[in-house]
Amino acid sequence: MTQVNDWTTDNQEGGPFRQQLNGILGAIQSSSSGPVEPSPKVPGMFWFDTSVDPAVLRQRNAANTGWTPLMNKIKETIVSSASPVASVDFSLPTSEFTHFEIIANDLVFSNTDRFMQMRTSGSGLGAFDEGAADYHYEALYGDAAVPQAAGAAYSSVIVTAGSNNTIPARARIDIFDPGDASPTGIQSQFTCMSPANDLRSGVFGGYRVSSTAVNAVRLMPNADTFSGKFSLYGRV
Repeated sequence: MTQVNDWTTDNQEGGPFRQQLNGILGAIQSSSSGPVEPSPKVPGMFWFDTSVDPAVLRQRNAANTGWTPLMNKIKETIVSSASPVASVDFSLPTSEFTHFEIIANDLVFSNTDRFMQMRTSGSGLGAFDEGAADYHYEALYGDAAVPQAAGAAYSSVIVTAGSNNTIPARARIDIFDPGDASPTGIQSQFTCMSPANDLRSGVFGGYRVSSTAVNAVRLMPNADTFSGKFSLYGRV
């Protein structure tokens, strides 16, 4: 913890002055890191809140009445190609953030012509919605070579087109206002190589039909396993 309760240096001898100045510089350097909010508080100051896991960088609002969380990397999961998995799950801290981004890099499927899909949960990591009409999605731009027609009801939201299993794919997935009691909007952008080694890229849009809040998501291939680097970010 690096916080100070006095940001003004006094007229004093060299040793005490240096000690006070080093404390102030340490608080600036660490963004007043600690599990409790720094004091005194002024508009615009930063606080690296370590009372939550992972820690969140916050900024004091202009009215000096509260803290606004800034964009933050919440979790990163790296799955080795030597040990691919059938799914990657993330909890969504909706009390802190209203918009989430998942970045999938170096995405490799264990077999060719596989695509990535996403499911949601309103009850944590225990159970994910997988009914035949729990989601709708549509290819908004680019390659529409996916198993379902535009606007189709499906058991998940499609977030990449079919890919080969040698050249890594990449995707960015945006999840909008999952904590609201309304259908959760989802949009993805992707690039990959088709099984015939043609470049595929595009944008998919969709939503979860249920109006209950979402607090967890699952990424998974439509069959078999995959590997890659998956990073979850929170935004306000």
